[in-house]
Amino acid sequence: KMLKDAKADIMLSGGRSQFVALKAKMPWLDINQERHHAYMGYVGMVALVREIDKALSNPVWEQVRKKAPWEETSWEEVADAAIAAEAAALAADPVRKAEKRRATTVCQCAGVARGTIEDAIVAGALTTVDAISKQTQAGTGCGSCIGKLDKILQTQDHWNPEAAAAVAQSQQAA
Repeated sequence: KMLKDAKADIMLSGGRSQFVALKAKMPWLDINQERHHAYMGYVGMVALVREIDKALSNPVWEQVRKKAPWEETSWEEVADAAIAAEAAALAADPVRKAEKRRATTVCQCAGVARGTIEDAIVAGALTTVDAISKQTQAGTGCGSCIGKLDKILQTQDHWNPEAAAAVAQSQQAA
């Protein structure tokens, strides 16, 4: 951790530290004079610099520094991040959120969007699923969207400002 935090380019040490350098994914050079040639005087310094250059230029470090397959971001994490970003963007922009909600297809059979259903409810003062079905043709095919139509009716005070105001007035009157 210390080597990574220091952003060191190379680790110069004795032979036992080799595994620390590998774990830190950084080039390593053994400067243990008993096992290697001594770096004394000008010639020794030139030899040391040459060894350092060889260690840093070694192509093995490109492979060592690559992420392991299990460290790479999975498609699920990418998708979760995209969904979270979209949710945050929609939360910050209520107009866009309403547009997205209204564009959602509720009835696949008749191809009826939620916005069409909401407009029919408001314009015709519809209060039942049957009335919505007669007006928009939603729910007249396979019938799998009838529960969605009922939920749209039940949550009218969330998406319809006039219905929300009426609910608030009735609660104040009570």
